[in-house]
Amino acid sequence: MNNLLRNVLTRRSIHSFDTRQIKDEELTEILESGKLISTAVKNQPWHFTVIQNKSVLSKINAKNSEAFLAYGHDLFKDRQSEEPFNFLKNAPTLLIISGKNDIKYAQDAANTVFGSMMLAAEKFGIGSCWTHSLKILFDSQEGKEIVDEISLPPLYTPLCAGVFGYKEAISSPGAVCLNDDIVHIIR
Repeated sequence: MNNLLRNVLTRRSIHSFDTRQIKDEELTEILESGKLISTAVKNQPWHFTVIQNKSVLSKINAKNSEAFLAYGHDLFKDRQSEEPFNFLKNAPTLLIISGKNDIKYAQDAANTVFGSMMLAAEKFGIGSCWTHSLKILFDSQEGKEIVDEISLPPLYTPLCAGVFGYKEAISSPGAVCLNDDIVHIIR
């Protein structure tokens, strides 16, 4: 089995990270794997923001908790009792992919790019976890203030985000729930 297929079959979302920061050369290769993804009309409608500053990560995590409580989702009200709830899972690196506001398929492109980056991270034993929760934060007023603070380019909107870091404990992939009825082939 080739390495790419092995990474696809064994990659899992990681929820517990080592405190070591990702090496610059590994981060560069992960980012390159995203930059090189093809897009319609080759316009690369994205911008990558990498945050490794601990105080900025802490602020984003705290604001995200507040945004979720305000959002009113019961699951997160229950989880708030896990003091403090850490949406970023103590990962040392947060990646935000923003898309150009005037490109209709920017969300699709951002998701594709992020998937590629998660697979590239596996090559280095770097775990990742996509975090939809930040979308709710970025749609709030406090989130817009954070967008300004992290200097996103004008006319770009955060579309997806996730965390990266060395896995705290390496374990074998857990069982995956496979539904037999999710594929329909018409011949």
